Amino acid sequence: MNKKESSFDKMQLVYAEGLSRSIDVIEELLIKIEKEQNPAGFIVEFRREIYSLKGSTSIFNLNFITNSINELEDFLSLEETVYNSEDLKKVKEVLQYLREYSKAFKTINSEDKENLYNTILNTLYAEKKQRRVLINGDFPLLNKKIQKAFKELNAHISFCQNGYEALGRLLNEKFDLLITSYKSEQIKGTTLAKMIKVNEDINREMKMVLLTSMENIEDLDEFDAVLKKDSNTETKLREEYLKFFKI
Repeated sequence: MNKKESSFDKMQLVYAEGLSRSIDVIEELLIKIEKEQNPAGFIVEFRREIYSLKGSTSIFNLNFITNSINELEDFLSLEETVYNSEDLKKVKEVLQYLREYSKAFKTINSEDKENLYNTILNTLYAEKKQRRVLINGDFPLLNKKIQKAFKELNAHISFCQNGYEALGRLLNEKFDLLITSYKSEQIKGTTLAKMIKVNEDINREMKMVLLTSMENIEDLDEFDAVLKKDSNTETKLREEYLKFFKI
């Protein structure tokens, strides 16, 4: 191990050991959200702290925590302006698991890490057999419609804003379906699909759907379906989902 690696390992350990302080701040905000009649300001601050924690754990290659926070963000997106007490209780439980991980960071093995991650998933989502769907693209109104349609199908929806973020999540998490925009930021949808197909670390069984308003697009062989964006997009996606998974 060279000096550069040794120095990084030391910084990583110091950061992991200090995670409890960041978790304390987030838990204090949760208490304020529970107590305040109009907690909108605290919710904004809470989301900012969650996002900041995810960014810093990513810098230090603490993928377990980064992925866990992705799950938290996905879970909390189900409620945009208010969080009910049951949801907040689940978030607190997850924060405690992250605290345990930070304390055991030096000794925890890969099997224990996987078990802890599954525990976090089961804490947030009671149904263990939910299909996981990743949506890549910045179309807020359509995303809300898709989220509503897929929630009725008991699917777990995750969102990302660009192709690089999508790749990062696909490499570290298992998804059953990817829905991507053709004009995806940084990596266009067709290029993203090609990169996925040649990467053996990404779920080989995952279905892929391309959303586009363009005509005569080439390089579509990697996709299981190509849908035109219109007022019925969420309905067509629902139909494809039912077809893919034989529901």
